[in-house]
Amino acid sequence: MDDLITNQPVVIDNGSGIIKAGFAGDQTPKCRFANCVGRPKHTRVMAGALEGDLFIGLVIFML
Repeated sequence: MDDLITNQPVVIDNGSGIIKAGFAGDQTPKCRFANCVGRPKHTRVMAGALEGDLFIGLVIFML
């Protein structure tokens, strides 16, 4: 049984909006999360605004 678990291939689907990952042979992915990468369109001048050149993950929805 341990050989079956340790030798199971992992499948990663890097789609345009959602990344899905799971094990080969399963009917559904084990996890799904948003594929979000963003860059600021304008220079931020407000105090307390998020700073950086690149934002990854759900933090882009807080911009």
